[in-house]
Amino acid sequence: MKKILLLLFCFLSTYIYSTIEVDGKLDELEWDSAKEINQFYEVFPYTLRDADFPTKVLIQETEQGIFFGFSSSQKKDTIRANQHQRDTHFMSTNADLVGVMIDFDGNALTAFDFYVSAGGSIGDAIIKNEKQFDGDWDGDWLSATSVSGDNWYAEIFIPWSITPMRFQSGELRKVKIGMYRVINYQNRMLGSVKANPDTGQFISKFEEFTFKNYKASALNFYPYMTLSDDRLTDQIETKTGMEVFWKIDSSKQLNATFNPDFGHIESDEVVVNFSAVETYYSDKRPFFAATPTLFNVQDQHWYIINTRRIGGTPDYNCYKYEEETQTLCSSNQQGSSDIDLALSYTQQNEAFDIGVLGAFEDDANFSQGRDFYAVRLRTTRDKATWGYLGTLVDRPMLNRRANVNSLDLNYYYSPQLKLTGNLINSIVDSAQGYGFRVAMDHTPNKSRTHNFKITYFDKKLDINDMGYMWRNNLMSIRSQSAFTQTDFKKESKVSSRTLMFFTNLRTTANGKKDSSFVGLAGFNMFKDASGIEFQSFYKPRGRDNLITRNYEFSPFVKRSEEFNVSLGYKSPAHEFFNYALLTQRDKQELGYGNTYMARLNIIPSDTLSLTFSHRHQNRSGWLNWLQGNLLGSYDQTQKTTLAELQWFKDNKHELRVKAQMVAFTAREPQAYRSDTHGNLLEEPLNLEPFTLSQLAFQIRYRYEIAPLSYFYLVYSRGGRIFEFDEENDLKQIYKRSWNDPETDSIAVKLRYKF
Repeated sequence: MKKILLLLFCFLSTYIYSTIEVDGKLDELEWDSAKEINQFYEVFPYTLRDADFPTKVLIQETEQGIFFGFSSSQKKDTIRANQHQRDTHFMSTNADLVGVMIDFDGNALTAFDFYVSAGGSIGDAIIKNEKQFDGDWDGDWLSATSVSGDNWYAEIFIPWSITPMRFQSGELRKVKIGMYRVINYQNRMLGSVKANPDTGQFISKFEEFTFKNYKASALNFYPYMTLSDDRLTDQIETKTGMEVFWKIDSSKQLNATFNPDFGHIESDEVVVNFSAVETYYSDKRPFFAATPTLFNVQDQHWYIINTRRIGGTPDYNCYKYEEETQTLCSSNQQGSSDIDLALSYTQQNEAFDIGVLGAFEDDANFSQGRDFYAVRLRTTRDKATWGYLGTLVDRPMLNRRANVNSLDLNYYYSPQLKLTGNLINSIVDSAQGYGFRVAMDHTPNKSRTHNFKITYFDKKLDINDMGYMWRNNLMSIRSQSAFTQTDFKKESKVSSRTLMFFTNLRTTANGKKDSSFVGLAGFNMFKDASGIEFQSFYKPRGRDNLITRNYEFSPFVKRSEEFNVSLGYKSPAHEFFNYALLTQRDKQELGYGNTYMARLNIIPSDTLSLTFSHRHQNRSGWLNWLQGNLLGSYDQTQKTTLAELQWFKDNKHELRVKAQMVAFTAREPQAYRSDTHGNLLEEPLNLEPFTLSQLAFQIRYRYEIAPLSYFYLVYSRGGRIFEFDEENDLKQIYKRSWNDPETDSIAVKLRYKF
């Protein structure tokens, strides 16, 4: 009997120790049989020299997922274990860190980035379109770190259920992986592959690994409850909802959200925008941030799907009511819509992918909710990937239906050359619009990259009901070339130098003149991690076809030549502080302007950081559209101040205090009318000077109960105050939006994973 118990104990002990515990120590027996990667290269600066800091990565697979074990050597007094907010860019954390980027499908369309700093803080992101990072996505994975002498260690566990994956037949799955390490005090990055997201192709250069083709499924529920107290109206609101993420198998995923929270917790950056171009904001809501990348069809300034449209400001048509009801309608308008239900389904087969997305808004007072639909098809053949994305939006309050159809192509002609293209069609009621884009990315060697792109949008193209586009009525031919030098002598203080030339020839869709420009930029990085940046551009005489908002009798304004010259400096990455300075001189619209910026980061300890920045901009002859063809010219000043404190404890507790304040003044007004030829003619109107005060203040405490399960306590205060006056005292302007806020609320939120 004793022998049987002893054998049973030995068997159970073997089973217990065959499971790796993610504790950052790399002391389990399983690591002895793991695959080892120890060849790294310097990828920032992009020298591609063999790494001079010993780095070892162990890779072990199980039925549950992939384990990565990092061993990083450097002198103990240079290891920086600062903690930071999740998803801070890995080159901006003021911490040493390691990470792994995984293309689970092995086709270079999408990859996922997972990194952990020496202090245990984490970050993750989706990498789209070869090298575009989206940090709004948060995955469910594990990590831990430890420091011992002149080494620090990290363990990362990525479950197979982390994301939908393309179906691969057979017993083996091909996956492409790139691993990296950031040495903060030298501002350097080491990589296991000779690739850098700033230089040509990136995901397609990852190294191929083969794993067993495990079958993975998971069903996760994320119910939430929010209690908010509006201190301005003395109203208390309780809101509940849920997100469901069901990975049916390795290639199929069904996601749904019921009554999602729009934004009590996350706030947008403060932006003052008087232009005709809408400001684009990313979506931090968990369901939409996790929307499968299959639906991602975009370029630099347009997106076929912009999920911020879903749940945005309701549609109103107050003019259809009687006068008394019009007043009531206008005074009861909301800033956002409630969403009854949103869901998405994706299935990624071996050569063909399909996805559907739908979202349905609740009705509001004086408004009916909108319905959003999207269908995605994609197929891969050899070096080419073709796709179709169609969207449909029904807006009953405006009696408007908007349909967008798009085709996209990605073609890898060679490891050095990639071709991409899009065809776009919009049908809004009876109006049809068309557009296309073709682009080429060429990287002949590590020192040179070239990009060339042609974009055409006709006057009637409109994708803004469910997407985002900065403008239509555009023909653009853009080119950019970058030349990088990294082979400096050992005694040189310079680590890398980059020169960049860019041009953009623009016309309207029918060939009329627009705002073209040429530019030059230079970046000089030093071995002490400091850097100097120079940028300039020149615009010859042209037309501003946006400023009069398509006014029929004056569709454009003539512009004289413009230029911009800026010089910036970034300090060495000191252990306890760093700073940056910027100065800029420009000529725009009817006058000249100057900009000065200073930013200071103070890091008293690994768990505390403070950031202060101030930006001062003044410009004469700032041109602002008022109505029709009436514009005003002002002497404009904008002062922006940012103060932020972040405190962490054990990577479970996070306290953030952040204040953004803007003081915008417009003085010495002069009225102008633009004629049919785009000339500005002085108008004998008395325009009033004005002052804008804008504030966003937030105190946010977050406690991590478990991965992706959080408790929040948030106080928010802010607003936007516009006055016709000449107040110039900065303190008084800042106080206006504090003393008379549009938002003053306390919110408590609990989100828990089951």
